[in-house]
Amino acid sequence: MTTERKLILTVVAWTIAILILFVSGARCEDTVPIELSLTDWQKVVVGLEEHRICQEELNYIKQDNVDLEKQNKLLKENLALSNEIIKKGEQRVSNLEKELTLQDKACKEALKQSKPSIFQEIGKAVIFILIGGGIVLLL
Repeated sequence: MTTERKLILTVVAWTIAILILFVSGARCEDTVPIELSLTDWQKVVVGLEEHRICQEELNYIKQDNVDLEKQNKLLKENLALSNEIIKKGEQRVSNLEKELTLQDKACKEALKQSKPSIFQEIGKAVIFILIGGGIVLLL
């Protein structure tokens, strides 16, 4: 362990000891000196440092949780909008199918009406034959 680290640990340990005495309201004549070995003080300092690190990690996790909740909310909104778009698309397809069915019926009806019947064709042929025969007889 480096000298700087030992010095820092010693300062932290004394600071903790002074804070404990100050918080407890003990007076100099009332106090019993805390006798801990250097390794015990080092364990206390390491424990406090680990606690600080765990607290920082907890804060990061809490912030991540808030961010994930926001992201979840946005995804739910996006899903609702996507479902609405799909529903409107299905309605449009249904309307187009109806329109195409109506157009198909109209085209078939128009085609049926535009087609001459066989009797009309036979009648036209007979008229042309008679006109042709009449012209031949006149000549």
